[in-house]
Amino acid sequence: MRSDLQREAPTLCKGFDFAGADPGIEQRWVVHPGAERFPMHHGAQAIGLADLMRLLAAV
Repeated sequence: MRSDLQREAPTLCKGFDFAGADPGIEQRWVVHPGAERFPMHHGAQAIGLADLMRLLAAV
């Protein structure tokens, strides 16, 4: 069963898929206001802003 957040998750548009086809793209994130992290279509990950900031700070 999907969580409420996943039911309300944004859908990915054609432009997102087109940009992700670039071989230099290693990870695709969809930033949302929640704290959960879950997979989306075509290898994208939904991620909360705080988690994304932590990931980027560690690079």
